[in-house]
Amino acid sequence: GSLIAEQSIAGTGCVRYRPDGRLVASAHWDGSVRLWSSRNLRPLAVLRYHRDSAFALDFGEAGVFATGSKDGSVALWAVLSAE
Repeated sequence: GSLIAEQSIAGTGCVRYRPDGRLVASAHWDGSVRLWSSRNLRPLAVLRYHRDSAFALDFGEAGVFATGSKDGSVALWAVLSAE
């Protein structure tokens, strides 16, 4: 199984790769959004904003991505590179 599935986290509503392929984001039924290294699938961050299931996400330009939730909220996130 995938490392994401093996982390004992709430169900997953959506998974997307960042266009440069270096980062994976996943939206979960507990409302959390998680960031993963695509190189080794190690967890990098847990983002919390949504009050209900997060089920949609997509990456845009310049490190920005959006998530959507069953509670009707949309969140915009900026991911800064360490480089």
